[in-house]
Amino acid sequence: MVSDAMGVEEHRNWGDVDYTKLLNGQAFPPNFMWGVATASHQIEGGNTNNWTRFEPTSKSGQSSGIACDHWNRKEQDLELIQNLNVTHYRFSLEWSRIEPTMGEWDEDAIAWYSDLVDRLLERGIQPMVTLHHFTNPLWWEDLGAFEEESNIIYWIRFSSKMFEVLSDRVEWWCTINEPAVYASMGYILGEFPPGERSFKKTRRVSLNLMRAHAKCYRTLKSMANGSTTKIGLVKNINIFDPYRRWNPLHRFQANLLDGMFNR
Repeated sequence: MVSDAMGVEEHRNWGDVDYTKLLNGQAFPPNFMWGVATASHQIEGGNTNNWTRFEPTSKSGQSSGIACDHWNRKEQDLELIQNLNVTHYRFSLEWSRIEPTMGEWDEDAIAWYSDLVDRLLERGIQPMVTLHHFTNPLWWEDLGAFEEESNIIYWIRFSSKMFEVLSDRVEWWCTINEPAVYASMGYILGEFPPGERSFKKTRRVSLNLMRAHAKCYRTLKSMANGSTTKIGLVKNINIFDPYRRWNPLHRFQANLLDGMFNR
């Protein structure tokens, strides 16, 4: 409960939450999917993509660099994941490794991800593959990436190739990770590549992200194994509460942001 001179506003009292069922393992059904997730650029190390180029110009100037060196520590990291007793692991495919130059495929990189899938299954962990998690190959970034609808075909080509390689073993697929974050952070706040501040471009990128998702979904579903796979996108949900619920401007701002991010 929060109050001020203008009125009283109610907020959830987390002290009323009954945690006993959670602690006793009664809050979740037996088939509940427990999982962990990563992003290629944040763990693999040694990438060359749009983030690699953008990082020196960011506010912190920090580089992901070697990161967790997951590319060279696959087995050790899988042991850590297995020790968590999870049932699923979501990871992303680093497009810039797989297709570093337009139309040229790195078969060693493709084999690395295929081996990752095999090792997960050996441990009883279901892989969940993300096809786009914020990063772009430099050649595609220079074409405008999701700013141009005509560029979507290149990402669909990449997605189709990797689906063909992995779909005989991977049931769960994510097309795009947090499209609203990609658009807003890269084109409104300028804190993600390409570091721009343009509402016009944000709208165009957002529409193209949805076009890309829809086209990717239809394409993969039409391929071999498509009918038995589960395909969706990763949607982040943000809570936008007006600072004062009785203030029309605050309510308008909260509803506007809620509509942009959550609907």
